[in-house]
Amino acid sequence: MLRPALIEHCKKETLLVAVIDNSIVGFCNYHRRKDNISTIYEICVDDNYRNKGIARNLINEVPKPIQLKCPVDNESNVFYQKIGACMVDTLPGKKRDLNLYHIGFSEDKLF
Repeated sequence: MLRPALIEHCKKETLLVAVIDNSIVGFCNYHRRKDNISTIYEICVDDNYRNKGIARNLINEVPKPIQLKCPVDNESNVFYQKIGACMVDTLPGKKRDLNLYHIGFSEDKLF
């Protein structure tokens, strides 16, 4: 994450940080759109703290509904499906196709 983006997310209060024993072990940055849908840009957890519910807890703190895109060949797809994200489409990306996920949408409000 580049420093200017980090500063901007801090100012907008759209950066969530997971801390254990005074150490940052994960973060999630997102954007709350004008239509009240949150778009997750990044979610990262230190390798030593994975599979402990940290990413799930970060996502739980993001205002719902949430939309996110993940490259089709990225291992994170397994995580998103595991937490109940609904894959609604596959879209062409600049370098590779992206799976589009929704979290917390009502069944009749799909974009």
